[in-house]
Amino acid sequence: MSCSRGGAVRRRRTPLLVGVLLVGIAVLLAAARGAPALTTTGEELTNMPVTEPFDGSQSSLASFSDNWSKLSWASGSTPEGADTTGGWRPVNAYPTVNGVYYKPAVNDTGSGAAAAVTMAANPAIEQRHFSLWLDMPAPATSRSGYELSFAYVTTNTYDVTLSRWQAGSQAVLASRSNYTLANGHSLALVDKGGTVSAWTNTGFGFNELLSASDATFSGGNAGIEGAGNIARLTNFKLQALDSTADELTAMAVAESFDGATDSRWNFAGKWSPVGWAGGWATKGAVTTAGWHPVLPYPLVNGAFYRPTFTAGGHAIAAVVTMAASPGIGQRHLSLWLDMSSALPLASGVAVRARVTLELQLRQRPLPLGG
Repeated sequence: MSCSRGGAVRRRRTPLLVGVLLVGIAVLLAAARGAPALTTTGEELTNMPVTEPFDGSQSSLASFSDNWSKLSWASGSTPEGADTTGGWRPVNAYPTVNGVYYKPAVNDTGSGAAAAVTMAANPAIEQRHFSLWLDMPAPATSRSGYELSFAYVTTNTYDVTLSRWQAGSQAVLASRSNYTLANGHSLALVDKGGTVSAWTNTGFGFNELLSASDATFSGGNAGIEGAGNIARLTNFKLQALDSTADELTAMAVAESFDGATDSRWNFAGKWSPVGWAGGWATKGAVTTAGWHPVLPYPLVNGAFYRPTFTAGGHAIAAVVTMAASPGIGQRHLSLWLDMSSALPLASGVAVRARVTLELQLRQRPLPLGG
């Protein structure tokens, strides 16, 4: 038999229905988890804790001394710049580049990584720039990794460049001219799923600005740099991003199917039979052991959760736990998502587990005599 907990993730902007569907014997499903929208990359960036405030406080100065080191290509009398009450700043005048990297590296386990920083004061003079770096494999010795650079053009206007560097050689992945960014706005660099992207928060949450397909680097150090000693950067953030598996594990239970009074009332009031299963009797039942079909195989029993979910650009997920398997060949259980209509025809995305049986025949010689 091959049965396991199943899940499905889709992106849509229309109302969605979620349901369970089983055929045959009493298959029991418990601890059904509902389908709220999963966290978007923009929300993850907004919720990231501050790694380094760069506020010139005693604790910030101590952390800057212990956890930061100069970039190998930074130069000048103070190549690492300085942590001040106004934020991190380059110390040496343009065109000298000052910059530092955060020595604790991010271990990207496959879910991606992101760095973010807030511009507290702009460079103020043409051609001066500041940059955010991510996925640097060896910043103490080599100029390699992803760079998001903002070059000052005029008041609140920048030329933005997303680049990949390898051993000092630059490849521009994406760019945008005359982009508006003001003091107090934030920028972020994200490497997720083979895509490198630039994000900004101009007061309305993080939104994607640039993106490119590239999988050269994965994990490493993050950092900042600047040319021109007027700019100030604060609230540096660095974090490995959550995987979909982590989000599914953390989802709150929407329907317990535990047979308690509240669970039975919820099932009666919020669940309806799927149209292709037949009449009301095919809705199944909730007991102390979980939801289960009430009609025998091959009749279909199934129900959908009437409250709908609007994705709004997010991902949507549904999870259910199998408390008891179907146990007999050809019986199956299904988890549904994105059902645009539960009546009268099946429409949506389903994950199905079906029981398979293996019959083994062995010949055993009969005893002689007797």
